[in-house]
Amino acid sequence: DPQFIELASATIIVLMVLLLAMNSVAIFLRNRFEQKW
Repeated sequence: DPQFIELASATIIVLMVLLLAMNSVAIFLRNRFEQKW
């Protein structure tokens, strides 16, 4: 089913982008807290 494959790949891309965004936010927060201490 080509439509299912397209949907699955789109979902995987969205999840990867979310993971990268959350990782960037975590690094940013960690750096801020380290500087604050």
